[in-house]
Order: sequence, then C-alpha cells, then structure tokens
Amino acid sequence: MDGEVIKYQKFFEHFLSSVNSADQLPVKIIVPTTTKAEVKGTVIDWILQYLYSWSCPRSLISPLAKVILDEVKPSLDTTVCPFYNEQQGVFTPIPLMQYVIGKIREICQRFVDGKLQYPQPVSDQPNYLSIFATKNRRRCMEDCHVIISDLNVLFDVKTPNRANYYAIFDGHNGSGAALYSSAHLHQFLVESQFYPMYPDQALNDAFKMTDRHLLEKEDTQFKRSGTTAVCVLWHQDENMLYTAWVGDSEAILAKKGKIYKLVEPHRAAREDERQRISDLKGVVLFWGASWRVNGQLAISRAIGDSEHKPHVSSTPDIVSLQLDGDEDFVILACDGLWDSVTYEKAAQAVYNHVQSDPDIRVSSVKKVGRNWNPNLRLLISPSAAQANLYRSGTSGSFWHRPIHKWHKWAILTNLHYVGSVLYTSGTNGSF
Repeated sequence: MDGEVIKYQKFFEHFLSSVNSADQLPVKIIVPTTTKAEVKGTVIDWILQYLYSWSCPRSLISPLAKVILDEVKPSLDTTVCPFYNEQQGVFTPIPLMQYVIGKIREICQRFVDGKLQYPQPVSDQPNYLSIFATKNRRRCMEDCHVIISDLNVLFDVKTPNRANYYAIFDGHNGSGAALYSSAHLHQFLVESQFYPMYPDQALNDAFKMTDRHLLEKEDTQFKRSGTTAVCVLWHQDENMLYTAWVGDSEAILAKKGKIYKLVEPHRAAREDERQRISDLKGVVLFWGASWRVNGQLAISRAIGDSEHKPHVSSTPDIVSLQLDGDEDFVILACDGLWDSVTYEKAAQAVYNHVQSDPDIRVSSVKKVGRNWNPNLRLLISPSAAQANLYRSGTSGSFWHRPIHKWHKWAILTNLHYVGSVLYTSGTNGSF
C-alpha cells in the first residue's frame, strides 16, 4: 500500500510541474451539446480522458475521479449552472469541460499541499491490463475502449462488492456512435434500476438507453453512425463475470490452457438473425460475399445505425458466468483481430508472452494485433497478478508458483462456447 501512495505522490508532483494551464482543449469533446441525462457520464468521460492522458496510476483513477466528481456535482445543478441553457435544455460542453479540468488541477494541488489525504487503493490485488489500438491502413480510427476499475467507487454505488468494467466499441460510418457509447454505456448501466442487484438486466437496460439517447442526437455523425459493443463486468467478490454484446466484436476467456468463447457474434449470416429481421419486415441480401441487412450491414445488431432500425437491434445478448479462480485472462477485441487470427493463436501468443514477461505489457498485444488492414482495438485482462510461469520437465505444459492462481495448462486444442445460456433464459452459466 505504501508503494502505491509513493506512486500517487510522484504522479501529483509530475502533473503539477508539467501541466499547461493555458491548454483550452485538453480532452476530446464528443457532442456539441449535452443533456441533463448525459451530463454525469460526459463529465466522468472528461475526467478519465484527462487522467489517463497524464498516466495516472490505475488504482488512483476511480477514487480520484470520485473526489473530482463530488466537487463538480453542485455546479451541475441546472438552476445555478452558468453553462446550462435552460431554453434549449442542454449544457454547453466547452466551458463546462474547461471548468472540470480546472477543478482537476485544483484538487491535485490540494493533495500535494496536504489539504486532502491520499485515497487508499480499493482493490487488494492489482489486475494487469494490456491495451493496443491501431487504425492500420484505414483513413481514421473509429474504435474505442473503456477501462474502469472500481466502477462502484467511481459512481458511489452503495455496495461492498467490487466491480471492474471493460468494453470495446468498433464504430462504422464514423466514430460518433463508438465515442458516445464509450462515454455513456457504463453510466446507464450504473443508473439502471436493476443495478447492482441484477447486473444482467442492468446491462440490457444500458444498451437500450445508450441507443435511445444516441438516436435522439440531431448531428449527422451520430444519426448515421453505428458501433458494435462488447463489455465485460467483473464482480470480484462474487466471482461473477457478465459479458454483454451487440455486433461482431468478441471476447474469449482462457482457463488452464482451454479457450472459452464468451460471445456468439451477431451477423446477418446467422439463420436466427435473418428470421428475426424477416419478422420485422426487413430483408437480408447476399451482397459483396456476405449476408447484409437491407443489403448494407454485415452485422445484425449494433448501437446506432438509425437508418436500419428496427432491423438492426440494440438488444444485447448477455452471458453470466460463475468463476472459480482458475481463470487466466480475458481477451476483448474487434473483428479486425478475429478475422485474421484464431482464438487459439491469440491466446497462445498471450500465454507465450506471459512466460517471458509476467507483467503482460503492451508488447504482448502488439505482437498479436499488428499488420492487419482494419481498425484494431484489443484489450487483455489477466485474472491473476504478475503470474510467474516457467517450464517444467513435462513437455507442452507449464506449472505455477503456489502464490499465484495460474495452473498447469496443456497445448491449446479445445474451444468451448459458453454462451448457450443467455440473459433471456434467466439462468447463469458456469465452467
């Protein structure tokens, strides 16, 4: 714990000595206006963007963001907020963002001056992450990812259960839908009446609310754009993993050398999806070497894509899994990876890299994710801290040191899909 506090001190000192207070646009503004329903998610998105851009220690981000949010909240009261246009019913983002960023700098100074105590890390075990993103040969990047450790701390959810949230969004027809979803899906998840008691139902709510608010935007970049989404909600204390998705971004889980497929992609080629679309008076045509909704989209579910509603649904499929602690890691990635690499090869690359570099640094995902044409975004989340694998005398297997949760594993040969039990069935899956 003392080591974490030292990291916090170094971060604050470096930040305050290097920050350019004259920078008027230090974070990305996603939308030209923000409604009352969206403002909390928007402010949190700015805070997270800013802290990540300064390499804030991950264990500090959620507790620090909560301190900042608590300070900003009174100013979001629409009766007193100078950045709220009552006639239009929206906040003006740029001056509000500049106010929030100013508060971040002010609060960091208070920590250095000793006026605020350093927050203690909530999670007692670090969970190492690797992220890699590249636009490859595409003109622009339309993908986004979100990492929120201690989700319940950030949103002040009154529960002792710790929750971590990871998500990837693969946008098309522009980045608007992916950017919007990356800022608001987790907000609407936590604000659902079903959270935290029924996370699967809350995820279902969150996807639909995100889609609804996105489609209300008048800006063209939001009306025409769409995005896939795959998100993982990990409740550590309950050992539950919830995976929700629309579209063809995917997630796999590795456990003792076996690969468990968490997602069954929503593609127009699926017979059940074609039947659903047909029942809604839509058409699925074979065009350009693949089945396409209304002759255009190869995916059959997405957030956004207003021109293809209701045929392209925003209703997610959801898998709930009871974990037992033997799991090694989860990979979330858009189809830019899975169209080029098998599940086994992706997992094998991670296992191989973990053996030589237990920290699972970004180089591991660069090795998996380079050299393909589409946008690519890849997130690897191991379930054990700094696993120290080393070769045993048995060919093709590895053993773990007792202090870690990595177990003997064999050459990857078996692929299991654990998504046969979905949210709509009302029951959970398990290994």
